[in-house]
Amino acid sequence: MEECVVCVARGKLTSVAEHMHHIERFEDAEHLRLDRANLVPVCQRCHVEIEGMGRMELDGFLEQLRKEAE
Repeated sequence: MEECVVCVARGKLTSVAEHMHHIERFEDAEHLRLDRANLVPVCQRCHVEIEGMGRMELDGFLEQLRKEAE
């Protein structure tokens, strides 16, 4: 089982990733649907929180969470 990358970035006890977030939306990049580089494991709660974030926004968000967790 994979851990939720958002929970890990927060420095909290991690949740099991129940979902895979598509960084590039499936509707916009169907060819990336199963590309591991386009998928981020997340728990249900965090998936709702990051929905709609693209790669740059998600990377910035995760970096901010890591800094806050220090």
